[in-house]
Amino acid sequence: MTAKQMEVMKAELLEAQAAPPTSQAPAAPAAPPAPAAPPLTAAAPVAEAPTSEAEEKVGAPEADEAGEGVADLLSAMKEAGLGEHAEIAEEWCREQGAELLSEVIEFFDDFVAGVGLSTEERDRLSNCLGVEDEDLKEAKRIVAEVEAEIAKLNTESKKTSKKQKGPLLARIKELENEPNYLAAQRFVADPAAERERKRQELLRRLEAKAREAVADRDLPKATAALAEFRAAGGISGNEAGSLAAELAALRSELAAEKRDPEEQRRRMEQRKAAKKRGFQFDPPEGAEAEPPRLVRLKVDPELGAGFDAHATWYGMVIEEIDDESGQDGLGPGDCISTIGGKSLQEMEDCEPVFIDCLEDGVEVEVEPKCHASGTVPVGAKDVDWTALQADLASFGPDYQVDFKLSPDKKQLRMSGPRAAVIAAREDATQVLATYFPA
Repeated sequence: MTAKQMEVMKAELLEAQAAPPTSQAPAAPAAPPAPAAPPLTAAAPVAEAPTSEAEEKVGAPEADEAGEGVADLLSAMKEAGLGEHAEIAEEWCREQGAELLSEVIEFFDDFVAGVGLSTEERDRLSNCLGVEDEDLKEAKRIVAEVEAEIAKLNTESKKTSKKQKGPLLARIKELENEPNYLAAQRFVADPAAERERKRQELLRRLEAKAREAVADRDLPKATAALAEFRAAGGISGNEAGSLAAELAALRSELAAEKRDPEEQRRRMEQRKAAKKRGFQFDPPEGAEAEPPRLVRLKVDPELGAGFDAHATWYGMVIEEIDDESGQDGLGPGDCISTIGGKSLQEMEDCEPVFIDCLEDGVEVEVEPKCHASGTVPVGAKDVDWTALQADLASFGPDYQVDFKLSPDKKQLRMSGPRAAVIAAREDATQVLATYFPA
């Protein structure tokens, strides 16, 4: 109450006390006016108290996004057991300007690649962050659609006649064995394992592609293949025998031949010596020098072994392997020489024996696909290359080997199962001696 209002109240009280008494019984003294909000108070503007800085922060309309930022990302990584990657994760966020967790989730695959997470680590973190997995979503869609169709056909088969039931049951069986459906089921059951298996299969194909380019002395193709291998997550150091080391050696060799007269002279001397002794394959090395390996096959009761192979004198040669077969230790060109202790070699047709012994977990002996290379003698200018390649094309099927001449016609390579390459060395050298005499 203001001072002015207090004065008004006092004046009113004095005026009431000074009034003359009447003939009526004295009335009870008038109650003083209640100090309720007088008109002046109601009309007076109320001054707003200044808001403190802390109150401004609490009442600010902007949401505090720190909980959705890098701190939450690092917390999720710690929860997923990936704390050792925290530093590089923070660095990635700084470089990419990612301040919100939603930004990391939007570009999750880029984040995974930048930090270098494995397939299993990726899945652990995506589970903690609740990242929607598009591959998993697609796999679930395939499974749901096929199973809905199967359920529909099952319902129809129960209502139809025996004559019409046959085609419906056949269709159900076809759907149940559909490769895409089975692959989607496996992916839904264990996404991390399926991703890793597919990644390893891809790396094996890319490594083989790079090594083939090096053997062909095709530097641009080899360089591109190595880059593709590394982009897919392959690791190649500079140790002897590695892809990077072989590529570096090829690059140095080709560059030296162009710019170093002394190196070029030395190589010419080597080629002259090769011309004097005719064509010879290099000594056995790599897979040719390795012993056969033992592998246990995985055989699905419905899909089988998951690879195509054909019978040869040396055993069953693998042609193609399904991505979902899970046959670790096998690759295209490998030759299964024994199965369950029974030899498949030196038989007109070993396939029946192979089929009889094929079962889940059976042990097989595998001869790897290998290569034997040799330098074409220098000065062989009058060689009828067309006739040579025709002779090699006729020779190859007899020994189950293939021949490939490098684009510069400086190297000849013979490829096939290890046993076939070993057996063909001497006879192939005799054929080549016709074109490259000693």
